[in-house]
Amino acid sequence: MALGALSLSVTSGVQGRPFQAKINGLTTGKVEVLNDGAPGFSTVNGNVMSSGLPYPVSTVVLREYEPGVGDGYRDTRIDIQATTQAELDIIAANAVGSDRSVRRARLAGDISGGALIWSLLVEDDLGATRSADVTPFPLLGASVVTDFANDRYAGGSFASLITFSRTGPKTDLTVDNAPGYAFRTFEDGVPAISPGRGALMEHSATNLFLNSGAPVTQAVTVAAATWYTLWIADRAELDGSATISEGTATFAVVPADNTWGAVGGRTALHGKWVAIWTNTAGTVNITVAGSPRAVQFEAAAFGIPGPTSYVPSTGSAGVRNADNFSTAAGFLAALAGASGTMVVRSRYSYGTPNNGALVRIQSGAPLQRGQTFTQGLSHNNQGGNEATYSLGEGNRLSSTLEAVSWSATDRRVVANGGSVKVSTKLQQITTTAARLGFSNAWQGWIERIDVIPAQIADTQMRPFTTKRPAPDIAVYGDSLVSRASFPGGRSIPQHLAALTGKRVLNCGAENDQSTAIRTRFLNDALFDREIAIMAGRNNYSQGATVQADIAAMVAAIPHDRYLVLSVANINTATEFVGTANYDAIVALNAALAATYGARFLNVWQAMIDAYDPAEPMEVQDFANKVVPWRFRQISRAGTLVSDINNSATTFACSEIGGGPMKFASGEYVNVLTRTTNVINTSERGYLGTTAAAHTKDERYEQRETTHYSDAGRIFIAQQIAAKRATLGW
Repeated sequence: MALGALSLSVTSGVQGRPFQAKINGLTTGKVEVLNDGAPGFSTVNGNVMSSGLPYPVSTVVLREYEPGVGDGYRDTRIDIQATTQAELDIIAANAVGSDRSVRRARLAGDISGGALIWSLLVEDDLGATRSADVTPFPLLGASVVTDFANDRYAGGSFASLITFSRTGPKTDLTVDNAPGYAFRTFEDGVPAISPGRGALMEHSATNLFLNSGAPVTQAVTVAAATWYTLWIADRAELDGSATISEGTATFAVVPADNTWGAVGGRTALHGKWVAIWTNTAGTVNITVAGSPRAVQFEAAAFGIPGPTSYVPSTGSAGVRNADNFSTAAGFLAALAGASGTMVVRSRYSYGTPNNGALVRIQSGAPLQRGQTFTQGLSHNNQGGNEATYSLGEGNRLSSTLEAVSWSATDRRVVANGGSVKVSTKLQQITTTAARLGFSNAWQGWIERIDVIPAQIADTQMRPFTTKRPAPDIAVYGDSLVSRASFPGGRSIPQHLAALTGKRVLNCGAENDQSTAIRTRFLNDALFDREIAIMAGRNNYSQGATVQADIAAMVAAIPHDRYLVLSVANINTATEFVGTANYDAIVALNAALAATYGARFLNVWQAMIDAYDPAEPMEVQDFANKVVPWRFRQISRAGTLVSDINNSATTFACSEIGGGPMKFASGEYVNVLTRTTNVINTSERGYLGTTAAAHTKDERYEQRETTHYSDAGRIFIAQQIAAKRATLGW
């Protein structure tokens, strides 16, 4: 007998949430799900079900068999579109309108005709609640969508919407990747599109550092009056660095307060890049320490320093050619109407926010003064008066949402939910030249572009471009959460994201006490997310207040996917074991453990217990019941000014503070008194280590009392990840 194609009563849902749809067109009722589609689907009583849609587009493959004995069957492949969290945020913002903000949003499911239908219950800042339909992809009637980050396209395929070319290979390893990131190489003519990030668009670049994947110290020739950038990609151990010094060339180092994001020094560490300006031509020396995975040294393009994607080199310099994106016929057709709206989500990785753009609509003329230059979007007006605006949140690598709408009479622009700027002195947009790709110094990631064949109202434009955080996990706390500072590395949330594959939002803030954290938490209204709370370090002496603030946060969470982390002491005598302050911290943690049970995580005790018994300083730390040396942030990392013998107690350093210092060769020295960077008195061979002779330029380090090193932040993230696994999250 002939079997017909099958269909489903609904083909849309919510990513990560249950899915159910009735199978239509069954002839025999004997049907199963094959394994060559997305995981997690099954059939039950004529329905297709999933405990959670795994992808933005999940394919289910159904096989219906003919009755009786035999091999007759027919397969049907069905794509199921899933609304992402970012799209839910847009729906929520549109539900409350531009004059209100979203306080909280909750999904509600209802079975209708065998299908699970989702709606979104949205509460605004005045307490009013609205219900909104969960609109399937694409949103707001978009005729074209290029969702590079999720590999979804509407209005055509990638090939019918986008024209791309590049000669030679390219990688997606960038300065902001996690240590040990398994980067991919895209061959000749293949765009660098990475899941969750989008399409990476860059100009050409040359890595002047030879044998970059097996880096060793070397001299590199440079030109005069040129910007250069030095950066490294490190392994998970984070023990690598590259330091630049003058050879025959002279140069100036970009200071720490620069606007480009350079570290402000001579040493590149993971996530921390160096920029220099050469005064004269000649050579510079790049000294490699530890075992970095890769080193890149590149000249700046367009007169602005910054790290581009990794270009492997061998015995000669490595070269990466430019990416060339432009719109194909399908995309151009969507722009041909007399009115329309285009929305762009992007992140710039190089350049400055108002210097260039990734997406441009032009009427054939060259880019001119007076056009709107934004992080991701620009519109040529042939020299007319343009409505301009400042992005306000133009931080490098931050995601930006921008929109432009046009008609025969005006053009309207908005960024990140800000005020809508209007110009009535603009020529009509034509499609003579509409392209994607960097212009001037601008380059980075395009996550998504939506083209809507109508000029949508301002009340929609603002919510559609509101930057609402859409993490899977939000970590709240003070500077212990927020920091990812010198000498490199990533914050606790960043490490947690790398460990779990989840999107993790850093909700830490410097100097916040528990009440300030509580206020931010309740205002952010991220209650539906998984939550980790690390509050109380800055006001642990007010134990009752800390407990009340945490209780208020937990009370607002409508689920049980939360963790309360312990409060830690610091490495100071007034908080060592046996002191009243220590006892107060222990009592506070005991109260939190009693209240939250399995959802309390004592990372403080775990760090103390992880001390190294072969490390003298960490043995002392364990005796004092403080976080061990290696888990504390480096406060100073310097070098000796001259050789010293094993009995010298007075000597000069490049920079020094009081207290213990550790030489790279293992000796601890306790600095007793100093004048600027000269140690006047010290205790050599501190903690039973062997006093030894040390040579000029030998490295040493000192550790601070409060904040955590990258090793400490990784350790805490690992503890959180392990706890999540134990709880089955």
